[in-house]
Amino acid sequence: KYVKVKVIDLVDDVIKYGTDAEGNQTEEIKERIMVYKCKILDGENEGNETYVIQRLTGIGCVTIKELTNGSKIYTVLIPSPEELLKNYDTEYKSQISLLFTSSDYTVDRNPTIITLVLIFVLMLLSFSRIKGFHTLLSLVLALASVFVVYIPAVLSGANIYLWTVIICLYATIESLILLEGLTKKSFVAIIGCISGVAVCGIICYIANNAMNIVGAGDELGSEEGWITNTYWETFNHTKTIDIRGVVFSGVLFGALGAIMDVSMSLASSLLEVYNNSSNHSLANTLKSGFNIG
Repeated sequence: KYVKVKVIDLVDDVIKYGTDAEGNQTEEIKERIMVYKCKILDGENEGNETYVIQRLTGIGCVTIKELTNGSKIYTVLIPSPEELLKNYDTEYKSQISLLFTSSDYTVDRNPTIITLVLIFVLMLLSFSRIKGFHTLLSLVLALASVFVVYIPAVLSGANIYLWTVIICLYATIESLILLEGLTKKSFVAIIGCISGVAVCGIICYIANNAMNIVGAGDELGSEEGWITNTYWETFNHTKTIDIRGVVFSGVLFGALGAIMDVSMSLASSLLEVYNNSSNHSLANTLKSGFNIG
């Protein structure tokens, strides 16, 4: 279980050099081990102190930022750190062995995410007023359908393809009706969006089968057998999740927003063309739609 901790101070900073193929110590292979004293901010050990180990190897293309005093992170508390620390000859080892220690952590990004969301909400409401409120409401309802309906259904072993289609239909209808009401324009936009998503789904399904996409990083699956024949077993091992179906869902959910935007833009444009044109023939309107698109 992850708990939130706050970095108080850097108590140890050790650099260990590795060896080359001949067994000689080299500075080209090194590992920096930093030990931080931290204060636990939640959970049953709230208020107690712990130590977190950060290891920087310099290997790979990702640069990991050093922790600083005041940094808040989520980490797993390990009651018996002797195995973790047996290879670390640090000055504070005797102290660390009496407390919780972890080298597995993730930075607390919640404050930044909340700030960005608040800025987005304020700007949307400032510029769009009631339309902005309806947009936020439709977004909340769409997200709720994913987290409250779709994910539990998938975890229970339900058909992913069916529930993906249901969620896409629901998100399309509720979003466009909330934004435009029950009008001809919203009806046309809904038909266009559903048609576009349907075409995208058909192409995705055919492409998945043609390219034999399994949805896992390795076609053979993991050594532990969690991924077998593109299916992943849930933790209680009573249900399976079709990983290829998850890929299908990701493609459709990702395309839904863009298709909805295009369908509403075309519907709005064609309505303006229709209302401001003396020639209301279907052929001219259809031609205008292709030109706009």
